[in-house]
Amino acid sequence: MHFKKLIYLLLLLSFSLAYMEWGGGNHSFVFEIQLKVFTNRADFISNFTHPVILVGLIGQVILGIAIFRSHLRFGWILTAMILLGIPILLILMSALFSSNLKMILSTLPFLGLAIWTLTQNNH
Repeated sequence: MHFKKLIYLLLLLSFSLAYMEWGGGNHSFVFEIQLKVFTNRADFISNFTHPVILVGLIGQVILGIAIFRSHLRFGWILTAMILLGIPILLILMSALFSSNLKMILSTLPFLGLAIWTLTQNNH
């Protein structure tokens, strides 16, 4: 696998493994929430109207295309990282406010990979 494609795959995986905790003892990884969104048939369409879900989905689709396509301009990759970065930064902000170390640590792989990808871009 081409090195850039591997990085794009790692960005997708690190986004999916971001961890959240919220009131009432609730907790979940992003991939678990996505699975619920896709399997909840009763509210299937309305699930995608939430902006955070929509931007994350669009970012994942763009990175998925980048993995399977031979070349995609870096502007698309940057767009995908920004779109995925929005929910990641919201998770990080919530984690910082609540001093939740698990949530903070779960965002670092995506943020580190995104920053590394930006610094390695030769375009």
